Amino acid sequence: KAGAIIKRVEIPETPYIMDVMKYEFQYAMNQYLKGLPSDYPIKSLQNIIDYNNEYKEEALRYGQTLLIDAQENASGTLKDAPYQNILKDRQECMQKIREELKGTYFCIMYSFSSILQYTELPAITIPYGLKQDGTPAVLQLTALTNEELLKNAYIVERTIGMRVEPKLG
Repeated sequence: KAGAIIKRVEIPETPYIMDVMKYEFQYAMNQYLKGLPSDYPIKSLQNIIDYNNEYKEEALRYGQTLLIDAQENASGTLKDAPYQNILKDRQECMQKIREELKGTYFCIMYSFSSILQYTELPAITIPYGLKQDGTPAVLQLTALTNEELLKNAYIVERTIGMRVEPKLG
């Protein structure tokens, strides 16, 4: 319909996305909190965890396992050996994906993948209908550059995109 040529591209999954988040979250949160006014009572991720524990009813509606994991299993310096190994793997993964995408304008992924965030490739989602449970069904698109992604996402959205209002109970 749109004159597209379809090419199957294999994009690997990675188990490391949550580990990246653990190391970078603790570091970024502590850096942010250090920059707040000196009279601000929360100065670190540990302070947030302590506050949440003290005010469980209000603060722990969804738990804090990710906060605790970051606090207990990362140094907060981004110098941890496992984190450095993940960064090396990320570079190798990025190179493999860029090679795989060479010669393509963009890639449509039919299921959500965290590999794009891991490899820092630009991504966008386009709704194309509703799933059986009433939630939006989306395509995830990526490209090697933001310009290619936006140009082609616009074409895909105009060709197959469908804005469907979800039914709210």
